[in-house]
Amino acid sequence: MDVRKFRQGDEKELWELFYNTIHNVNILDYDKAQVAAWAPDDLDINFAVQKFRELDPLVVIQDGKIIGYADIQSDGC
Repeated sequence: MDVRKFRQGDEKELWELFYNTIHNVNILDYDKAQVAAWAPDDLDINFAVQKFRELDPLVVIQDGKIIGYADIQSDGC
């Protein structure tokens, strides 16, 4: 497992990880309204691309696949 800085081009895989985590892994933790708000089926991928670029996360890679990410913003959040 390796941790590296976000690279442009990671956005689609990060969105898929986020979406699948909300809709499949943690689906019992959220109600339908939360799922629809956080990971909508019809999200414009350009919005997701911009958000991940703004977050500039650290990305966790295993066997060439992104398996996680985390970010800490300048305000500590």
